[in-house]
Amino acid sequence: IQVYPGIKENGISERRSRYLFTKPHEESITLEPNKTTEVNPASSYFSSVNFSWKEDFETASLPFTYAATSDTTMFKTNTDVFEGNYSGKVFLTSNMDFYECSTPKLTGLPAFGNSIFMELNFKTNQPVLVGMYADSYQIGLFYLNTADDWKKIYLNLTEGFQSNPNASEYKIFFGFQSKVTNPEFLIDNIKILHF
Repeated sequence: IQVYPGIKENGISERRSRYLFTKPHEESITLEPNKTTEVNPASSYFSSVNFSWKEDFETASLPFTYAATSDTTMFKTNTDVFEGNYSGKVFLTSNMDFYECSTPKLTGLPAFGNSIFMELNFKTNQPVLVGMYADSYQIGLFYLNTADDWKKIYLNLTEGFQSNPNASEYKIFFGFQSKVTNPEFLIDNIKILHF
């Protein structure tokens, strides 16, 4: 049998599809009538997958830059961690209103037309805008909706890159304007990948 990993592209249930960056689970099984056979599929990335950027919050410093109007910065937390020893966390107090951070400049991006995705785990009590800077032009792409528990999402960045093919520099940003009391945003295992 072959079992192909699937995703909800951009977190949308109606956009379920096979995840093109991961190998299918393959296993030879002898099936017997009237018996249940348990299959525990496992998958891994194809060896041809390239990672333009990864952040797991386990190193000493964080590589983000912050908008001049951002009221705070992201820090590492060892409480309410998704995986490993640390996750990234942002919170706004009552005298804060806005947060925005950007990744370092993305390098090694594929030729025009190739798919580019970002995977991440997150937890937030208010919507978070994910977008990109193409040079200095800012483009909002997706909202991470509220999630009380850790959630994994697969964001298709391809259209954002294709709509700005002549930019010399690309960065991904995360931002939010305070809409709830004590907004908090936790994030882990960010990967930007492509063939």
